[in-house]
Amino acid sequence: MRSRVEDLLDRIDQAVGGRGLEALDIYLAGGAALSLFWGSPLPTKDVDALTTRDNRSLLEAFAQEFGQQSAHARALGIYLDPVDPGLAPMHWGYRSRAELQATDRWPHLRIWRLDPLDLILSKLKRFAPKDRRDIRHLCDVATDRVRPARLLELFDSYIAGDHDGEAIRRPNLERVLAYLEGRQSGV
Repeated sequence: MRSRVEDLLDRIDQAVGGRGLEALDIYLAGGAALSLFWGSPLPTKDVDALTTRDNRSLLEAFAQEFGQQSAHARALGIYLDPVDPGLAPMHWGYRSRAELQATDRWPHLRIWRLDPLDLILSKLKRFAPKDRRDIRHLCDVATDRVRPARLLELFDSYIAGDHDGEAIRRPNLERVLAYLEGRQSGV
């Protein structure tokens, strides 16, 4: 799976350079982030890239060339999917916790790795089987970064004032915390 993500990023990097652009910031989320940064073997059909004020128009333009219906997507079996973090369930401070990943492979891309806690928080609302597998994988491989107290702290700041959202997400958070604390064998 990682190689398909890398192949798509290779092509996007070439296109960014081919247009004479210095660099494009890509905040990777979802399965592509888990595959590229956290070693997940689980399949993904897209590369979720969070949009910002600075990169939104560029990402949307590149989505025309590398999106779901593109020739690149048909050839690689994976596509670029720009995601508005205002619509996606992202914690408001995710960019301040993201880490720029140094790489010579993509000179025209600035690839940002989201904090694993932000990835977990983004999956608590839907909490589908794939989301639970992703969360469990992050809990298992990012043990130095995924701490129950910090997850709870971020959750509380993330959900502040959103009583409907809390009612949906809190039980799912409790399952994740029980897994992290060894009180439950799965998420």
